[in-house]
Amino acid sequence: MLEAYGFLHGSDGNSFASVFAEFDKTARRGWAHDNQEVMTGVCCFGAPVRFSDGRGSKVVASVSISVPCAQVGAKKRRAEQVVALGDKITRMLSNPQCEDYPAEISVNQGVPGQP
Repeated sequence: MLEAYGFLHGSDGNSFASVFAEFDKTARRGWAHDNQEVMTGVCCFGAPVRFSDGRGSKVVASVSISVPCAQVGAKKRRAEQVVALGDKITRMLSNPQCEDYPAEISVNQGVPGQP
């Protein structure tokens, strides 16, 4: 993908090695941060959603929030919010009775609807 599209603007990396080093850093801390790399003025935070089948867990999706960089506030707080949401979805998916959870997640995040 990097060969096809090139490096993202705003990225502090200019080589494959620096990009893969950032991937490792993201995996270790458990969340990703996009500091205006896709769009100037927009910062994003992302975290994994996992599914556990009793034999282990694997990443099956991700969740993210995007905010104007001027409104990011404390970076750690935004990262904690998105990680908490990813963890909540992970717990819901691990529950065998999770069919009602998508609506509940939407309502809890301010989307109108019925849980």
